[in-house]
Amino acid sequence: MITTKKGSKHTQGLGIEYSYGYKSVQPFRYLKEQNEYGTGGMVSLNSPQFQKDGSGNPMLTDGWTQSFVDQTTGTGPYGVDTWNQVSWPGNGVSWGHKMDGTMIKWWDGSTRAYVPQPNNLKLLYQNGSQTTHNVAVSGGNEWGTIRVSYTRLDNAAILPNSGFNQNTFNLGGDIKVSNRLSFKINASYFDRDYHNAPMLGNSDTGSWQKRLLYNIGRDYSGDDALHYKNADGSRNSLSGIPWVGNNLYQAWNIMEDNTWQISRKLLTSVQANYQATNFLDVMFRASMDNNNNEAETINNTTDAVGLVGGSYSRGLARDYASNFDFLATFHKDNIKSSNINARFSVGGTSFQRSMYSMSGSTPGTQYALPYLNYFGNYTGAVQASQIPSESWYDKKLNSVYGFLNLSYKNYLFLDVTARNDWSSTLPSGEWSYFFPSYSASFLFSELLHLPEFVSFGKLRMAWAEGATDTDPYRINTTYSVGSFGGQPTSSLPGSLPAQHYKPAINNTADFGINLGLFKNRIIIDARYYNGKSINQILSSPLPNSSGVNSVVVNAGALQNSGLEFIIKGKPVETTGFKWDIALNFAHNSNKLLSLSSGLDRVDMNNIWGNNGVFISAVVGKQFGSIMGYDYIYDPKTHLPLMQDEATLTKNGYPIAMKGTLYQTTQQNGEMKPIGNATPKFIGGMTNTFTFKGGFSINTLIDYRVGGQMWSGSYATMMQQGQATQTLRERDGGGLPFTTPDGTATKWGVVLPGVYPDGTVNSTVVHYYYKYMGYGVWSSGPDNQNWIHSTGVRDDNWVKLRELSVNYLIPERYVKRSKVFQSASVSLVGRDLFYIYSSLPNRVNPEGMNGAGNAQGIEFASLPSFRSLSAQLRVTF
Repeated sequence: MITTKKGSKHTQGLGIEYSYGYKSVQPFRYLKEQNEYGTGGMVSLNSPQFQKDGSGNPMLTDGWTQSFVDQTTGTGPYGVDTWNQVSWPGNGVSWGHKMDGTMIKWWDGSTRAYVPQPNNLKLLYQNGSQTTHNVAVSGGNEWGTIRVSYTRLDNAAILPNSGFNQNTFNLGGDIKVSNRLSFKINASYFDRDYHNAPMLGNSDTGSWQKRLLYNIGRDYSGDDALHYKNADGSRNSLSGIPWVGNNLYQAWNIMEDNTWQISRKLLTSVQANYQATNFLDVMFRASMDNNNNEAETINNTTDAVGLVGGSYSRGLARDYASNFDFLATFHKDNIKSSNINARFSVGGTSFQRSMYSMSGSTPGTQYALPYLNYFGNYTGAVQASQIPSESWYDKKLNSVYGFLNLSYKNYLFLDVTARNDWSSTLPSGEWSYFFPSYSASFLFSELLHLPEFVSFGKLRMAWAEGATDTDPYRINTTYSVGSFGGQPTSSLPGSLPAQHYKPAINNTADFGINLGLFKNRIIIDARYYNGKSINQILSSPLPNSSGVNSVVVNAGALQNSGLEFIIKGKPVETTGFKWDIALNFAHNSNKLLSLSSGLDRVDMNNIWGNNGVFISAVVGKQFGSIMGYDYIYDPKTHLPLMQDEATLTKNGYPIAMKGTLYQTTQQNGEMKPIGNATPKFIGGMTNTFTFKGGFSINTLIDYRVGGQMWSGSYATMMQQGQATQTLRERDGGGLPFTTPDGTATKWGVVLPGVYPDGTVNSTVVHYYYKYMGYGVWSSGPDNQNWIHSTGVRDDNWVKLRELSVNYLIPERYVKRSKVFQSASVSLVGRDLFYIYSSLPNRVNPEGMNGAGNAQGIEFASLPSFRSLSAQLRVTF
């Protein structure tokens, strides 16, 4: 359904409105990291040392020596490579030498003082901005109204070489042909152009925050960001720089790789309303949603002559949807003097959607012609990606429905609906499905004698059944076609379809109460709902040995219940000042009851697959289970089990490592629920202060209580020695510990745990082992000691979401201009700051990857940012 503003028939002549808005977006809440120790790994139990050049002079690590292996031993502590004690860290390891001003040889051959770089987490970030212009013209008379508007929006992002702009045209109007026949027309056209949306999370090609988090030490000075390009336009090789990670050239990628996404969208609707009789109204409507999208990527060549290292891709997509519907409504008030009012409606809808897309690319190896971007510009044999690929999507949905609305004396109300859909995406025996609903309400304040302070009261209850189909082509096994060696190929999908698809059904019961107290100075709205969904279409993982990675399940059963509560009040209301306040609270419980036989889990999101963390629905548990590897716990003490001498020997470790390593579920490949991302409740508080003379102030505070997040940023900082918490033992706050070279220190820790024989661990070990187990991903044959649960954190927060100041300039001043009819000014601050956050190290509490029920994983999220905006609005 399309709705736009319409003109007013009460406007004298043409009404003209203009508004201008400017918004500044400021990154402000960067990760909190230590600034005492620089690059260096967990390579020796002795004091951290600089790498030495051939003459024995201290130098910056080359990215391997002293970061992953000790220069003296060629391995790690106890003669075991660090990556075989824990998972691989990144090049951001900062367990190295103190940044005390020592003069060392830098990666480029220069000599520099080894000093902290406290601002390196802010590199490349900048203040973003957004400007908005809107102009609207409207008018009307007794025969109709019309309103036309245009909006231009320009946005510059918080990272360079990124932004978007949008043009929006709106037309809304109605025409009165006669007293019985009228038409409504709405049309909106959007032209959006996005350039290089900032990459987030675990992208090695363009996620700048991943580089700052995972791949740079605390001594990083931003050399690659400042000197990514040579004078001749080629890419600087940055040979010798230690902060390589999985991609040294992210600064180049951000500045020289370009993706444009152009979207053109047309929404239109025409509606005819006909009053056939004084008891029958008929509505006919036709609407269209037409989208044309284009994506183009040009990654600039990396050499000076425009031939090497570039790539080109382009995709076009057409998405067209049409909807035709009608509704006939019979209505009668006070039927036969019974005080019963009735409305009965019947209608139908015919919906159709068709999509088509085509895309291709030229791989980035060698261009035949310099600087030209097209599919055929490639030397050598034709690559499969140069042959454009195509995809289709077609769907039809027909519906008939009816509504019955009854009321008695304006205090009893009953609504009944019924609908039947026919969907092309379901099997022929299941493509027709019916679902009804019922609701009733009782305005008891109109019937009962209530205490004087009760101004209004209403009870309401409802029961509704909803049904949905699935996406096209999902009910059958479909093949992907391609070519190999010039011959056509077909490949099986990675997921098996469900058998005997049925529509997903949801039944929900809803109960509520509305109360107005003290002449409606206090308004209370409370709601409880409880629903069950069956035949849910979900994807459940399968072992790779099955030949596929998942199976689609059409038998999932869910239970969803919750409570919502809103209270509004007017603590102060005088002629010169008014204070309005509103509080809201919501609790939701969404539990997976069952799946098909033999299945107990559905994965909704993950990072690094089986080497990382999953967000899953687990049978018998709340949606949003965080699945990962955990400690194996002693059943008696519930402490984590340590590896004793026998276990260490079995796993290939020296017995001298007793007290350093745990037994983990990764050793048997078993993921466990280690947390849950679903909050216990969420809510907010709004305050509006209205002053005499058109001045008002609005505030919005919202909050989240309960639920957890797996924070890869926190885990990375802890394992890599970047977090401020890792300073404690290094600065002498640990237990007495003697290093292998005989130095007495206060670097010791005792890891909490118990051995298989019940003995509580009391061995003092190097502080490295307190932090080694955090990590973020696992690879290699011996990485069996990695623990995800260390990265699970409670995610509670309270935030000042918005503060706005508004001023409606008094009419007597505005009209003195002889030009304007009205004028207003607004100042708005959004996402200003967190009043409280349970997350450590300024990790972004709202930086989780995924959407909806798939949230709960955070890694390399952007810093928090706030916006300040000003808007001027005038009418002529």
